Amino acid sequence: MKETVIDLIPESEKSEAEKKQDKERAGDIPKTHRIALKQGAEPIVKRITAAPRTASGKDAEEEKKQENNKQENREQEKKEAVKESGAGTIPEDKDKAGTDKPEGEKPGAKKPEGAEREGEKKEAGKEKKDSPEQKIKEEGDGVLTDGEDAPHKPAWRFKPPNPRVIKRIAACLLILASVAYLTGLVIFSVVFYPQTVLNGINCGMKSASETEKLISEAVSGYEIAVEGRNGIKGTISSKDISLMPVFHGEVKKTLKGQKPFAWFILFNRPVEYNVEEVTLYSKEALRRCIDEMPFFEPQNIIEPKNAYIGDITDEGYVITKEDNGAVPLKEAIVATVGDAVDTLEHSVNIDNDVCYKVAEVTSTDKEMNTLVENLNAYCAAKITYKFGTSEEVLDGSSIAEWITVDGTDVSFNEAKVSEFVTALARRYDTFGQPHKFITHSGEEITVTQGAYGWWIDRPAETEGLIEAIKSGYRGERTPVYKSEGAVRGENDYGDDYVEIDLTSQHVWVYKDGKVVTESDCVSGNISKNNGTHVGIYGITYKERNATLRGANYASHVSYWMPFNGNEGMHDASWRSSFGGDIYLTGGSHGCVNLPVANAEKIFNVVEKGEAVIVYGGKTYTPPQPQPVDPLTLDPMQQLQLLIDAGILNPDGTIPETTTVQE
Repeated sequence: MKETVIDLIPESEKSEAEKKQDKERAGDIPKTHRIALKQGAEPIVKRITAAPRTASGKDAEEEKKQENNKQENREQEKKEAVKESGAGTIPEDKDKAGTDKPEGEKPGAKKPEGAEREGEKKEAGKEKKDSPEQKIKEEGDGVLTDGEDAPHKPAWRFKPPNPRVIKRIAACLLILASVAYLTGLVIFSVVFYPQTVLNGINCGMKSASETEKLISEAVSGYEIAVEGRNGIKGTISSKDISLMPVFHGEVKKTLKGQKPFAWFILFNRPVEYNVEEVTLYSKEALRRCIDEMPFFEPQNIIEPKNAYIGDITDEGYVITKEDNGAVPLKEAIVATVGDAVDTLEHSVNIDNDVCYKVAEVTSTDKEMNTLVENLNAYCAAKITYKFGTSEEVLDGSSIAEWITVDGTDVSFNEAKVSEFVTALARRYDTFGQPHKFITHSGEEITVTQGAYGWWIDRPAETEGLIEAIKSGYRGERTPVYKSEGAVRGENDYGDDYVEIDLTSQHVWVYKDGKVVTESDCVSGNISKNNGTHVGIYGITYKERNATLRGANYASHVSYWMPFNGNEGMHDASWRSSFGGDIYLTGGSHGCVNLPVANAEKIFNVVEKGEAVIVYGGKTYTPPQPQPVDPLTLDPMQQLQLLIDAGILNPDGTIPETTTVQE
């Protein structure tokens, strides 16, 4: 259902409550009255002016009477017109027709009560019809009541332009464009475009004759600067070469060739012309001037040098660029300067490969670049070896000595690499070398035997180094080792090691240079030539619950720690005592026997690769009997001697199994 809102009361005469209600219903629109259609239709808003409320009751009554009189006059005229039409005549003057009382009613006669009420209703209808509200409804294009629907009417309707007007405007524009084009065509047929430069002279919007005059003025004071190599310069004036203007229609030809028909496209574009046949000068004079320039002085002439492969650098081989020197070419300079004079240029640069001699071999030479590329396939490498605080660097300067060049081909002598690795091994290997050692008692000894320390695997390292060189590797490299020590330096066994003193038959285990556990031991049997080998070794591995087998024995151990082949430390549960001189005659087959509890402690502390330093011990020599002369002994001594030798029984009798050989 559409809604219509009509406000007929001026804003100044409304109470605050009425204003608030208006804002809620129709929005804040001061001093205007709105007629709005809602529910999707575009609102139609018309401004109207409401009649102000009358301030006096008399004025309102008088106005009402006037309206009633007018209405009564209209009704009377209609009735008289009806009567006259029924009679076949129409009165000429309607105002003379008397009152519009109904027929048969006498003036002054009293109307019946019903008739009076009907008349009042008619008068009320007349008043309503002539009221401001009714006028607004009639003038407002059909303002509707709440129960009626209003059709949507647009606020503005497009009115198509008049075709005749359009044609007239188009014709005017066409005439103006034609006039403008023809004007431009005429102008640019006789003058140059605004941004035209001819032989270095700005001749924009100038005619051919005006341009020739400008050229003549420029020639009279003309001077050209010749810029050569290494900052050397020379100058030539118009008087030096007898320069003068000569015009044979070249300027006019140039003007005609600027295409005036396309002026609307070309008139604002910069254009530069170089016309050669507008000047005349002496070629011989120009040559003499160039001969006298400082370019040809002996101190300014430098012979060019070819590009070449320089010495090896940290990045490998690089090509040293050619130096073109400064040897001027006279004929080329004369031609170049002459061309510049022809177009009245004020400067010319001759520092180029045309006016100067150039090197024969440049840095772009294909063969040279190929050779550098092949050389750098090896020499670009930079390999660093670190041995503790020492450092060995193999860079391009060393590798270059291992290379043979044949044209652009490069061959690499791999035998030189092997020699380099061998030199490293001899300098830094410690395996099998004497080791100085401070014992637990503080004595300094030198251990010469053993199998511990740094040992480079020469064949494997040679192969790896060759691959690194060919790949251009740059960085640190660790050699391939057969054996490694704990640290680099004089004491390569570090601060974690095992010390075994065969003399005192004791073992100490060190961590970070401090004893963490120790034990008595029994080493190899000296009397049976099974003594434990002295020297410095590394723990090969650790094993729990191993069986040790020999020529005529098999022993189960719980903690096995070999360090020199089949020699190692292990528990010996079959022994009841350790230390002392047991090893001299009752020692092991070569191993270091330990109590079970101590062997476990040592097993839990030591690690694979840690050094075991063995030193000391005694050499066993069986006691030899002193020679005795039986003739010097008394009878009892002689008898005891025979008993000790097993020839006689303790009771002095001869054993039955004894055979006395003569």
